[in-house]
Amino acid sequence: MMNQQVLERQRFFVFVLVCVSWLSTQSFATDIANDDGYCGIYCVHASLSEIGKPVSDFRDLLQPQYLSSTYGSSAKELMSALADHGAQASLYRYISLSELEWLGRPAILHVGEPGSSRYNHWVLYRGSGSSVSLYDSSAKNVDSQVGASELLSRWDGTAIVVSPKEASHPSITLVAGRAIAISLLLLLAFSLRQLLKSDTPIGRLLRSERRSHAFGAPIAILAIAMLAFNLQAKGLWRNQSTVEAIKETNKGYFFPWVDIGEVQDAISSDDITLVDARNAPSHREGSIPGSLNVPPDSTLALIRRKLGSQNEHSRIIVFCGSASCPYAAEVASRLNTAGYKSISIYMGGWADWVEQSGSLKKR
Repeated sequence: MMNQQVLERQRFFVFVLVCVSWLSTQSFATDIANDDGYCGIYCVHASLSEIGKPVSDFRDLLQPQYLSSTYGSSAKELMSALADHGAQASLYRYISLSELEWLGRPAILHVGEPGSSRYNHWVLYRGSGSSVSLYDSSAKNVDSQVGASELLSRWDGTAIVVSPKEASHPSITLVAGRAIAISLLLLLAFSLRQLLKSDTPIGRLLRSERRSHAFGAPIAILAIAMLAFNLQAKGLWRNQSTVEAIKETNKGYFFPWVDIGEVQDAISSDDITLVDARNAPSHREGSIPGSLNVPPDSTLALIRRKLGSQNEHSRIIVFCGSASCPYAAEVASRLNTAGYKSISIYMGGWADWVEQSGSLKKR
């Protein structure tokens, strides 16, 4: 029995160590493509000014080591640019807005454009109070104030926190604070488990037929707290712009579907446009005859240029590689954002076309 208890304790502490180790890996670098190729570089430039280390010549940041792709800079490249110009950059994953406020530093955030489920853009967080102050190089007003809920509906939780190299740091780092909080929660869970197995009055209560009452109260309190938060000004239900942003992001999954018969009719019709939502190399290898290629990373300006001859009420059928490909819904949503109203999705996509038409038609 004693050996079993020792083994359980060992497993528990190993689990704690694994959690702490995972939280400590906030500095790993993952390449992230961006829709606006220079958005990350603009954020680096603005953040260096924020911490008192302005770059006099913007061209100093337009170096291949900071901008290796036409799609934009990766997190690693942005951190390199910051380090080379006298700043300290720390990459955090799944950081909260409250934690950013606590750090009190500018941070480059990885966000998505309204109407897109892809996170492909960088903006600079400057601080928050009743609203969040952002710098967005692609916006009409580059300096803007947005609601916290609106930002959270677009942000994937990735942040590059920027500070001067000589700046002082909190006595307890963000990662250490997270580790301590999770360790305490795990310790509480372990203690509750031991209490459930004990022969104390509380242990017997929790094991009794009344245990549902014992657990029901905390669950009810949690539900009330969540309801109260969502009814606040910063909460989801009171923030109409956030609700609209979420609806905009997911509307691509609610367009009407068409079958291969309607697609065949579209090929011979001048009134219907077929749009291939796959990437350009896949489209070049083979596609439905007469289709236009609008990849998922297309900007709104590029979409309007490719479909320039179509008016907003022209019928458009969007397809992708197969029923499991997410790009058709995403491109359909972006077409709708660009102003086109009559949009349908051919869910079977290229795979269904090849199977049912019996031949792979090259463009």
